[in-house]
Amino acid sequence: TVSASNEYDEAKTPSSMDGESWWGTNHGPEVDVAAPGVHNLTTDIHGADGYIGGDYEPKFNGTSSSTPIVAGACALVLSANPNLSEAELRALVKDNTDQVGSYPYVNNRNDFFGNGRLNVYKAVKAAKAMLAH
Repeated sequence: TVSASNEYDEAKTPSSMDGESWWGTNHGPEVDVAAPGVHNLTTDIHGADGYIGGDYEPKFNGTSSSTPIVAGACALVLSANPNLSEAELRALVKDNTDQVGSYPYVNNRNDFFGNGRLNVYKAVKAAKAMLAH
C-alpha cells in the first residue's frame, strides 16, 4: 500500500505545508511505502478537453499520483534485475527507503510512511547488487 508525501517530506495531511488543505493521504498499518503525491506533473488530455486546456496537469495529487510513481520505480528495479520474484521486488522497494517525516518509526515503520519514502536509486542499486551473488 502506498501513501502520499509532499515536497517537504511530510505525510500529506490537511495541515501539511504544501497548501492543499482539502485532503490527506491514507494511513494505517497497511502502508508499505510513501511516494510524492502533491504537485506532480502529468500528461493531460490534449487541448480544451483536458483539465486545464494544455497538454500537462501540474497539480496531479493524492495516492492516484503517488502509486504510479511506485509502479514506475518497480519497473526500473526490474530493469536492473529482471530475475526478481514479486516478493524480492516488494522487499527491495520497502527496504531501500528514506525514513523521513516527523512521525516516529517503530520497528522501522510508521503508519504514515510505512517503511519510509521511496528511494528508487537505492532500490535499483540493491537489485543490481543481487545479480553479483
